[in-house]
Amino acid sequence: RAVDLTTQREVAIKLLHDTSAEQVRRFVREAALLSQLAHPGIVEYIAHGTTDGSVPYLCMEWLEGESLADRLAQRPLSLLQSLSVLRSALRGLAVAHRRGMVHRDLKPSNLFLRGCRLDDVVLLDLGLARQADDSRVFTQTGAILGTPSYMAPEQAQRSGEPRPALDVFSLGCVLFECLTGAPPFVGTHVFSVLAKLLFEPLPRLRDQRPELPEVVENLVAGMLAKDAAQRFSDATQVLVALDAIGELAEVLPRTEGAQRPSALSSEQELVSVILAMRTGPLLSLEDGVDSVGWEADQTLRAETPAQLGLPDVAAYGGELKLLADGTAVIIFGQRGGAATDLAARAARCALKLASARSD
Repeated sequence: RAVDLTTQREVAIKLLHDTSAEQVRRFVREAALLSQLAHPGIVEYIAHGTTDGSVPYLCMEWLEGESLADRLAQRPLSLLQSLSVLRSALRGLAVAHRRGMVHRDLKPSNLFLRGCRLDDVVLLDLGLARQADDSRVFTQTGAILGTPSYMAPEQAQRSGEPRPALDVFSLGCVLFECLTGAPPFVGTHVFSVLAKLLFEPLPRLRDQRPELPEVVENLVAGMLAKDAAQRFSDATQVLVALDAIGELAEVLPRTEGAQRPSALSSEQELVSVILAMRTGPLLSLEDGVDSVGWEADQTLRAETPAQLGLPDVAAYGGELKLLADGTAVIIFGQRGGAATDLAARAARCALKLASARSD
């Protein structure tokens, strides 16, 4: 928190402590992107530069209020409150999307409630943002950047250039959390979240909140379609769909907190997951499992399992997806039967993977 000596206005100063070339490029890029956007729903850029000690800084408007993450930690939101947050966030996001920019890290902590108002959301932290048609590479090939529980499938797999639909998925995860108490895909480890994101079907909103209107479930489903081609393409499309819903009756939050329904014994599915990664340091986590950013070297640009020397995991009953850094996530599912059968198949596949790597 500081004072602009020219205007006497209170401002927020963001200082970069990691001054590696990569972080400086990303920091300067955030400032450049922010300077191009002028909207009440996006934190206001004021200036950027370096201090006398050569530390890069970014100066922005000072905001009073709280983040959506802070609000959700205190108390749940009602239906109309959740939709108010969505609508306000979409207004700022639509401006960025029209400028060809993709945020890439929308989550409750990056949605600030100015004056603690749910209808006055300000987008923060454009550090991962990039223009959809920007071919410049600011991280090494294969980098996965974002927050797993709010990450679109194509973001985890680095499928093409980032598009606005990526942000739509992330904001859909935020809306799902506002309505249920948790994002759709959660886990105790970053890879468990990614495995669910890539392999599990989207949980139905009304399985957890059956009292919510069907039109709201349809809105959420349109934002969270795993296939980006089936998803709302950008923030403006979501705003149009939201307007089309019209007036809704209020549905209050559950005071006891949202609880995910337990699967019946007949519906339980045993799952084993194998991760096939290159040796050496690969994963860099920030803030526990909340944020992830890991990078691969240029040798991991292969796009198929065969190019990475991976065997046919289908022969063992497995299903494989490649992450952007070349990590292979292989899942084995089984309904009924002995757990030892599943473990044996997964173990045989793991041994084959290890053998292929040693070759």
